[in-house]
Amino acid sequence: MTRDSVRFVDDQARLAALRSYAVLDSPVELIFDDITRIAAMICQTPIALISLVDAVRQWFKSAVGLQASETPIATSFCAHAIAAPGLMVIPDTLRDERFRNNPLVVGDPRIRYYAGAPLISTSGHALGTVCVIRRPRLLHKDQLDTLEALARQTVVSLELRRTLAELAHRREAHADVGLPTSFAAAHERSRDQPAGSKPFAKMRSSTHAGNCWPESKAALTPRLWMVCSIVSPVVASRRTWIGGSCELPSSSTNAL
Repeated sequence: MTRDSVRFVDDQARLAALRSYAVLDSPVELIFDDITRIAAMICQTPIALISLVDAVRQWFKSAVGLQASETPIATSFCAHAIAAPGLMVIPDTLRDERFRNNPLVVGDPRIRYYAGAPLISTSGHALGTVCVIRRPRLLHKDQLDTLEALARQTVVSLELRRTLAELAHRREAHADVGLPTSFAAAHERSRDQPAGSKPFAKMRSSTHAGNCWPESKAALTPRLWMVCSIVSPVVASRRTWIGGSCELPSSSTNAL
């Protein structure tokens, strides 16, 4: 690798951003395999990869046409690609002094053409690439545009994966502090309140009306407010939003 590539790969902020996704060495996931299959199909290449560039290796989250799960950073094409501004295309590796003696060029898989679109995180760090490999033959603009679009979709999938993991961790943490008991205790305390101000009464009547929140958020105890903050996005995901409120299907409404 060039000095610039080494310096870029070893950047601690970039490595911290990559590791924050907790994706290295994770099992196969269909959402990422779909992306590499689409890349191989659209670009008409035998090999397509989602490559994540760590400090000492590039690891493949998904691979079409390649059995290896990782390669050393010293032979990595993607380590160069993440240091490049935008899409990196190598029309003929044998004519590029950076790669002509690369083991992946002179040996299997005998890379001749490479195109890699960087995976840019929301924090602005290059995590790796979506790349395709083939014999020397240029891809046309629409294919390269699609490769960049698939790179953006890969980042969205990584962000979603991380968010779901964080939510699962929060649910476990809330379960550890015994939210159901606290919720019941709050209900007992509400019995002494005037009928119109009971949080549970307002929550139930509001739910029947198709709203996700109680009529008065001020009526909630702090713990109930926390519970609603956790539950509301889950409830909302199962509803159809209309003009800022949400409506339950009739069968769901009757079940409340």
